[in-house]
Amino acid sequence: MSQSSNADQLEIVACQIGVRLLCATGFRQKGRAFHRVIEPGFVPIIEFGLGPSWSMRHGQFTVDVSVFLEEAYEVLYSAPAPRRPTTSHCELQMRLGMLDDPPADKWWPVSAPVESLVTDVENRIEMLALPFLSRLSGRRAFVDEWQRRGNDALGLKPRGNLVAAIVLKHLGDENEAQELLRAALLESIGRPTEQFFAEIASRLGVTME
Repeated sequence: MSQSSNADQLEIVACQIGVRLLCATGFRQKGRAFHRVIEPGFVPIIEFGLGPSWSMRHGQFTVDVSVFLEEAYEVLYSAPAPRRPTTSHCELQMRLGMLDDPPADKWWPVSAPVESLVTDVENRIEMLALPFLSRLSGRRAFVDEWQRRGNDALGLKPRGNLVAAIVLKHLGDENEAQELLRAALLESIGRPTEQFFAEIASRLGVTME
């Protein structure tokens, strides 16, 4: 099956899951991605992605479960937030299969019968992705969940402490944000990330002086 045929097949799968499940839970479809705005700039995303044609994942697709945080993107990349964020713009990114027990990087063959794909993926989204996102019901819930579970459990990069600090500052919790940033700066000393962490902290008005 060609890459364009794969894309068409995946579009059918995504649309059917959208109609049967996601749109009823507040998501809006944008191509093969589904967005649900919880708060302005706080956007859970469920996105269906094809494996590249040059890779061993050609002819397969996966599902990413992400949350876009506008303020984190703007501070970390020194750029305006995209109007239509995708998984690639998110600090919090989790493969659907990694939410399972045991976790696994789950991919499906696009050529499988549509109904079987829709049934399997829909069930996994309902049982795994939606409960995961329900625990991230807003910025404060995100920070609380990060403090309880850390980066890996949320699909965050190692700089999750910076993301949490940026969100806290956005919420107006200056003291906790500064405390977290200073701890992050101390932890980064002597590491390759030291300069980057210092730059981000400086943008947020925090230094070690």
